[in-house]
Amino acid sequence: MALKFPSISRQLTSRERRLAGITGTAIAVGLLYWTIVKPGWDRWSELESQIGDREEKLADLQDTVQEGDDVEKEYRQYKELLSEEETREEIHTNLRDELRRIAGRSRVEMINYGRPDEEFYDHFREYIVTIQARGRIPALAVFLRGIQESPKLLRIDELNIRSRSFGEDSQRIVLRVSRALVSVAESVSGQGTWKTRCPSGETESLLILEGRQTGVNLIQNPGFELWAQGIDGFPDGWEGDTLPARDTQHVGEGQSALKIQAQEPEEGVYQTVSLEKGTQYLLRLLAAAANGYGTLSVADSDGIPISEELIVSIGGRDLTEYYMSFEVPETGEYRVPMVQLDTQNAMAYLDGASLKALGSGK
Repeated sequence: MALKFPSISRQLTSRERRLAGITGTAIAVGLLYWTIVKPGWDRWSELESQIGDREEKLADLQDTVQEGDDVEKEYRQYKELLSEEETREEIHTNLRDELRRIAGRSRVEMINYGRPDEEFYDHFREYIVTIQARGRIPALAVFLRGIQESPKLLRIDELNIRSRSFGEDSQRIVLRVSRALVSVAESVSGQGTWKTRCPSGETESLLILEGRQTGVNLIQNPGFELWAQGIDGFPDGWEGDTLPARDTQHVGEGQSALKIQAQEPEEGVYQTVSLEKGTQYLLRLLAAAANGYGTLSVADSDGIPISEELIVSIGGRDLTEYYMSFEVPETGEYRVPMVQLDTQNAMAYLDGASLKALGSGK
């Protein structure tokens, strides 16, 4: 016998059927919105936001490229003026001559020309001098303007106006003037590229001095490859009162270098070497500095430099090849090389030390 089920729709009134239809439609629309429409809208909004971000980044990159082109154009314009192709003495001479030329045209008297100085930075160095000048105020104004507009790219770092004496019709000023130059003189080895610097007063050619070297290197462990005390101790043959560590990021020769960091000013590192009076020696060292500056010198057994002319400033993060030739006043033990740091937390990286006796060159 077949079973028959009554139709539910037949049991509903027309009003109830309309309500059921509206409810079903609402449910279908809700499902459609939450499963298709809303996820699609959210995705579209996300894509619009990403497109806006990409367009903004593209605009920034285009601005950066344009700025880079402008910088490159300006760099090429000033490259020749900023290139350090002259010797240290020539640079200071040209700086003095340029200031005297400007003073003469401005009718200003240069009373005193101070001792030239240098400051080292990562990619350039500044040649600095302090001068005193005297003249009437209008003439001094022309003098200052002439310095700022000099084709040598001079800069006034400091200006002090002195009190004028009673009855004096001219004014005295003290100026600190500098000229920035990019170093282009480099020596190239198989493992690195570095600049070469000698102390002031060095007149002999490095090639001549190197050709006169005789005998063996008097420095023990010159490339800082031996570390019997461990990589956080001093390398073999070296001693000092600073924090030492083996370094592999600032290597000029070999596989490692020495990194030192000062806990207090004037801390450093050195090697004790026996030297003979009457013998000329050539010292060479690769060095770089960070967070401050250092000095390279030859010192006696108490750490006192044997000559102020044999003190060279170490500055800049790029490895620089330092040379100095010297004689010792008496036969005995000396600290060679002696590297000291100027401030707390200053660091230096050392490599490629060499100390050899020089022959007569005949």
